[in-house]
Amino acid sequence: MLGLLLLPACDQDWGRPSTTPEEPAWITAPVVSIQPQAPGSAADLLALVLVPGESSESASPELTLRWSVDGEPVPELDDAAAVPASFTSVGETWSLSVTARAGELVSDEVLDDVQIANEGPEISLTLSPEQPTTSDTLDATVELADPDGEQLEVMYTWFRDGVEVEDSDSSSVDPDQTTRDEQWLCRAATVDGSQARAEAWAGVGISNTPPTFGAAVITPQPLTAETEATCIGLGEDDADDDELSTEIVWTIDGVAAAEGEILAAGSVVRAQLVSCELTVSDDQGVGETVASDEVEVANTAPTAPTVWIDPTNPREGTTLIAMIDTASVDADGDAITYTVAWTVDGAAYGTGTEVPGEDVHTGQQWTLTVTPSDGVDSGTGGTSTAWVY
Repeated sequence: MLGLLLLPACDQDWGRPSTTPEEPAWITAPVVSIQPQAPGSAADLLALVLVPGESSESASPELTLRWSVDGEPVPELDDAAAVPASFTSVGETWSLSVTARAGELVSDEVLDDVQIANEGPEISLTLSPEQPTTSDTLDATVELADPDGEQLEVMYTWFRDGVEVEDSDSSSVDPDQTTRDEQWLCRAATVDGSQARAEAWAGVGISNTPPTFGAAVITPQPLTAETEATCIGLGEDDADDDELSTEIVWTIDGVAAAEGEILAAGSVVRAQLVSCELTVSDDQGVGETVASDEVEVANTAPTAPTVWIDPTNPREGTTLIAMIDTASVDADGDAITYTVAWTVDGAAYGTGTEVPGEDVHTGQQWTLTVTPSDGVDSGTGGTSTAWVY
């Protein structure tokens, strides 16, 4: 009897194990950049990871950073995310090498490099004083900074009303070079070793210099009630050579009492304190005010009285009487007292307002002197003479 052997089809599974090929391990290189791309020597260098890289073994592969300068490794900066500016100098080329690692997988090396550029100097300028006059020195003050640490020198140029002043290479201008209403400009410039230049400008206008007096003085001295006083200014000066005018105010015992150069006689009395204040002005405005020292008014002695002897033609035995025709006057308003003195034939006789008749004899010459006093000083005496008949 015949039998049928059925062979399985070629694709029929007879119990053999099936296999799937494994996916190969992989890792991508990161994308990095040094920032800034055009650094100066004052800038830190930063390692900027734009794309960190990926791996079949890890979602965040470990990055290895290596820095070098001009082709020479800098081990102390291994894996540093930044290079401090203190490590760099102008002209150097800094390179960054970055690889990604995940287990045994290492990505391709990625490189970026930058060159350290010169950073130009910085300069600022100020002029002083801010509102100068023709009496002031113009001074330029600068502040310098160089990110590269270079030593800098300053070059000055001055301009008067837009025109460069010859030999004006110093930091100051003397007062004798300026005139009122001029405009002065200063240019301060500096250049570093790479010929990078920086400059700054500042300007001022020359203002009016107020006129001055060195002192004010009262003449004459001593000053009395009968004196006409004058206030004199000494040391008048105007740096701009302007025409000047003066204003004078007199004070008596601290109170303003009169104006003008002259204080009229009779304006003051004994013991009062007198001073004058002198203010000088030019056509631009009021200048300096100076005050004199206080002067104490001295005493004025009373005037001489007009006197006569009564009777004017005495006879022997007639009593002589001292008479005042015109009384003394005291300019200070002081009370006046009188001293009466008599002489006979040139010899002192005595005092008192009368001479008894028994002392009056024919042929004698009697002289009367009446001396006024205000209690401080005695004035000139008034005199009169009579002959006895």
